[in-house]
Amino acid sequence: MLAQTLQWLAADGFVTRTVYDEVPPHVDYRLTPVGEEVARQVTLLADWMR
Repeated sequence: MLAQTLQWLAADGFVTRTVYDEVPPHVDYRLTPVGEEVARQVTLLADWMR
């Protein structure tokens, strides 16, 4: 489920996915600028709801 959610977030431009050619395989996910802004807005909303 986590892998599928991360794939959706990457497809929507909220995270970037970097695959490293290693054994065992290693993948890194990072927020894009759009993802960082969405995270800020969601945090503000969650704080407001408390």
